[in-house]
Amino acid sequence: MKKFLNKYRIPIIFFVFFLIVLIENQFMWLYHDDYGYASLSYAYKVQGVAGHTFSFSQLLDFLIGHYNNWGGRILYFAIECLLLEKSIVLYRFVQSIVITLIVYYIYKITKKHIKIDDYILAILSTCCYGFIEIMVVRTGIFWPTASVLYVFPLLPLLMFIYYYDCNKKGNIYNIFVCILIFFATFSQEQIAVAALSYVIIYSLNDLIRNKKINKKNILIVIISLIGFAILMLSPGSKVRMNHPSSADFYQLSMTGKIIKNYPELIINIFSHYSKIFVMLLLFSILYLSIKNYKNKKNVVNTVSLLSNCVITILTMLSNGTYFEIIYNLFSSNLLKLFVVIIFSIQLLLMIYSILIYYIKINNFMYVSLVIMALLSQAAMIMAPYYPLRSVIVFEILLDIIIIDCICDFIKEKSYKNVIVFSLMFISLLNLFTITKGYYRNDYVNKKNNEILINSSIKIKAGEKINKIKLKKLPDLTYSGEQPYIGDNDYINQWIIEYYDLPEDIKIMYE
Repeated sequence: MKKFLNKYRIPIIFFVFFLIVLIENQFMWLYHDDYGYASLSYAYKVQGVAGHTFSFSQLLDFLIGHYNNWGGRILYFAIECLLLEKSIVLYRFVQSIVITLIVYYIYKITKKHIKIDDYILAILSTCCYGFIEIMVVRTGIFWPTASVLYVFPLLPLLMFIYYYDCNKKGNIYNIFVCILIFFATFSQEQIAVAALSYVIIYSLNDLIRNKKINKKNILIVIISLIGFAILMLSPGSKVRMNHPSSADFYQLSMTGKIIKNYPELIINIFSHYSKIFVMLLLFSILYLSIKNYKNKKNVVNTVSLLSNCVITILTMLSNGTYFEIIYNLFSSNLLKLFVVIIFSIQLLLMIYSILIYYIKINNFMYVSLVIMALLSQAAMIMAPYYPLRSVIVFEILLDIIIIDCICDFIKEKSYKNVIVFSLMFISLLNLFTITKGYYRNDYVNKKNNEILINSSIKIKAGEKINKIKLKKLPDLTYSGEQPYIGDNDYINQWIIEYYDLPEDIKIMYE
């Protein structure tokens, strides 16, 4: 038995992880615009759709209409619509596979660069998912419409990073990596920017190192630009910019956009809502800055070390994070501006600490990952607001750096298993808390779903129903936006479309 476990320990670790994620996903339901996409009625309504049953031609009509009227993210919306057309059960299963594969490719990428026991690397890779906390989960993973945009495209991106670095040859391989990068750049703006930047950085580095143009790199750059252009040049994007919720922001100059968004960007990236990840990242940067200082005791390394110490210690000893606490100490705009300038210097020192370390050890892939992660966030300068789900790509890419730092720190330590299993405990505890929260709401979600389905059946059978009474969820922390909160009653219209109910029916919550 021991021999079997040793031989198959990596598949066992990832299979167990898949089961954990699958169990957690069983308590996810549709929220907000999920109903609209599943019924082909969000932003562009397709006529003749019965509930969430539609033909391929109707789906195509919706995607074209959405592209022209709301935005270019249609590739992954197509995936969402096809999955939800079958059932939420299928969506849960597919999402569990996608998350497992994302974590698996984190393991595969790090394994290329880290010399440590493979089971340690596998456990740390699976822990990354458990480091994502509830406010990011509820707005980016357990909300299908957000997840297909902010989570699903990470899989082809990580697969591309892993396989393109293998330098294999052959037509099948070339077609495969072209498909992967196309699925990464024709996805969602942040991931598209990250993917395109990786391709350009990789190609330039290859050109400088080998002093000749690689035809395969040119092909990949072209495919990347095609995917990116299809996404960004959507006529619907201009329509969306003129929407009342965004029009004022897009009328600002570039300077105005930066002034408005830059402080918010810093606060949200290093938010108390992502305290586990932020602490691990800060410890990793501090660890690298110590190594840089030991290697060369110059002014920059000294200042970087001191700055990183202050940021890490204050974040560790508070309920918030360093950047939140300091920024919120001041009410004067002038003082806030001064604080942001100080933050900028400190952030540059943090970036320096990471980049200079990996440049010196000649790990170009990790340098690229850091730049990708940063550009994925810089892209949000051009967005009218910063949703918490926007940190997902940043966290996933930098999880690789965190794993590398942890492994480098523990590889010669006798207590390495203690650290690994402590991190696993933190990850599992967070996962358990989130799963428990969604489980508490599951009974009401199931009951409401049954009531809506049965009401639709009864109405079609000729029964007169004017009003449907549903239950409110016990804990709104573990759900998406609900129609009975604030001005969200418009969600009921999508629910009516999804369950194929009469337009004039009233949905009440008690």
